[in-house]
Amino acid sequence: MLALRASELRYFSRLIEHPLETAASQNEQREQRLALLLADLADRAQRGEAVSLADQCRLHPDFSPDLREVWGAVMVAQAAGSGSIEPTSGKSYVHLEYEYAIEKKKPFFAVVVSDAHHAERV
Repeated sequence: MLALRASELRYFSRLIEHPLETAASQNEQREQRLALLLADLADRAQRGEAVSLADQCRLHPDFSPDLREVWGAVMVAQAAGSGSIEPTSGKSYVHLEYEYAIEKKKPFFAVVVSDAHHAERV
């Protein structure tokens, strides 16, 4: 005989009554956990700590595919806010990457940073 606690009964009855809502809620919770993990890793990288993507994927195997997919974009967004300038051209590395993507007809995305945020970070 299977014995369930009251909390488990509520969960399973909700799952049966509203399976799509429950799945959506679980998806939202997972995405929130991923966002918190990425924010923590980005903050650590910004402080100059070594952040190994491979180590993070081993520590968080349930998020490994997501981390591998978005980590590069997180680092590019962070570089955009840091004001890293390539000395020869005087352009930001992000600007150079943008020009390269346009030239090679590669897909790209843009990050818009407010002047106040940019001034705070630079």
